[in-house]
Amino acid sequence: GTPLAPAPAVALPVIILVTTTSDDEYPADSGCSLRAAIEASNGNAAGYCGVGTAETDSIRFSLGSGTPVISVASPLPAITDAVTIRGSTGGATRIEIRGPGSGVGLQVNAAGTFLKDLVIDGFTTGVSTGYDNLTVTGSIVGPNSANGILSSGQSAQIGGTTGTTPGGPCTGDCNLIVGNGESGLYLAGSGTVVGNFIGTTASGNAANANRGGVSVSSGTWAFDANVVSGNDLGGLGLHGCTRTLLG
Repeated sequence: GTPLAPAPAVALPVIILVTTTSDDEYPADSGCSLRAAIEASNGNAAGYCGVGTAETDSIRFSLGSGTPVISVASPLPAITDAVTIRGSTGGATRIEIRGPGSGVGLQVNAAGTFLKDLVIDGFTTGVSTGYDNLTVTGSIVGPNSANGILSSGQSAQIGGTTGTTPGGPCTGDCNLIVGNGESGLYLAGSGTVVGNFIGTTASGNAANANRGGVSVSSGTWAFDANVVSGNDLGGLGLHGCTRTLLG
């Protein structure tokens, strides 16, 4: 019979390991910086990080314990290929991405991006996307001068079901969204907001206010088991729409 053609090669996702807190693409310590790692995950040769694949690669960190800080002097490259960025790696609890006082912390221009265990502060807006299937869990977003998270894609997941219990602190999947100069969450499109603390400390017992807690301008959003309290203006703003609020 006729020989079968070989199956096409499939590029498996890779792990891109950030090994320096430097913001330079080519750091003096020859480490892989977060700036270069995002470029690599986008499929570009960058710094000392190698090149990612067209699949959903992972960015992880080897920066020590606690909450290592990466201070960026200008906005990071936009994410243009889906990636998982996980801060709780290499012994760290979270990785803090500290901005220069302007710009967007993580501009997500790829559907299916997953952000976990990060601190994103010092920007105009912490996380911004118009793309589908963004997931943000276990992160602290704020203070930023405008919005904490701005999502207008479809099927976003902000927070999750682990780590939050009635009367308990914000742990696990819970996002702590605090200190933002406009809305903690500014939402259009669709998605789920579950188990987050918006406008309080991690204990939930004191305020750490956003100007407004959650603002929904359009779309379909499900809310459950969130603590929205202590914000300077409204906890929840619904604009030009009809909504059902549960839980």
